Amino acid sequence: MDSRAKFSRLYYHQVEKIYRFIFFKVESKETAEDLTSEVFRKTWMIYQAGFDPASEQEKLKNPRAFLYQVARNTVIDHYRRRPKQSSLSDEELEIADLSQNQEEDQDLELDLARIKKALTGLKGEYQEILVQHYLNNLSLREIAKDSGQSLSAAKTTLHRARKALKESVERPSLPK
Repeated sequence: MDSRAKFSRLYYHQVEKIYRFIFFKVESKETAEDLTSEVFRKTWMIYQAGFDPASEQEKLKNPRAFLYQVARNTVIDHYRRRPKQSSLSDEELEIADLSQNQEEDQDLELDLARIKKALTGLKGEYQEILVQHYLNNLSLREIAKDSGQSLSAAKTTLHRARKALKESVERPSLPK
């Protein structure tokens, strides 16, 4: 299989997962879309150069893990380029309005905003494992393989991440 076909297959299977992974790390849907494009642009440039992540090179045996690492680095670069902010404002945490004037959608949007805000307050390791397991539907075995952890370490991290998220969501917000 040539590099174009390998990349196309990787893109097709991973683009939505990478988007969700990035979405919970950045301030807006548009930024997540831009950064997802950037991740695949960088990865395509690597494939074009003949550097195949599925090759025998030790760090690149797992194309999905390689892609997540490119995504992590792209998000880090994004925040490095931005001016420093003390924290994300409520406006930055807004989620796009799915349909106006429907109470259910508004409740869902508020819940999602609360969860996203709570998620952004967690350690990066916890954010990643929650997004990968619950939004990208990766098994603990896949997560452990991608992150280079043992299965028991991944289970422990997921347990701690769930506990931290629950505490964060249940903690009452302090008035501003």
